[in-house]
Amino acid sequence: IVFPQTTLPLDTCIAQYTNDLQSLWSIADTDISVLGMGDDGHIASLFPPLTDNLMDDTALVHHTTTDRFAVHDRITLSLHAIAASKSSLVLLKGEAKRRVWDDLMASPEGEKRWPLKRIMESTEMTTLWSA
Repeated sequence: IVFPQTTLPLDTCIAQYTNDLQSLWSIADTDISVLGMGDDGHIASLFPPLTDNLMDDTALVHHTTTDRFAVHDRITLSLHAIAASKSSLVLLKGEAKRRVWDDLMASPEGEKRWPLKRIMESTEMTTLWSA
């Protein structure tokens, strides 16, 4: 198991984490990803709306930021890497997430607003709900 070394300078952290991940696995060999979805539609610290930088399919790892949580700076896999999984399991809990899911499904907006739409289009996705 590898983790980002967040005590390093940001660019160094991302480069080292990318190298560590690439030495461990290939995104083409990923059988399943397990995801949750935030009440703003984010997955894996990919907070909408996604910037062009976050839409870069050549990157494996991205730095993201949010004001929604105590930890503002995040290191996450790229949407491309997550979407490369052969299948995905999305775990959702509560009525608030149900409303977000309904909004996502009704929205004509794409993956910049709803990153989970890329997952839906590229993997076999199973969603599990809990009240």
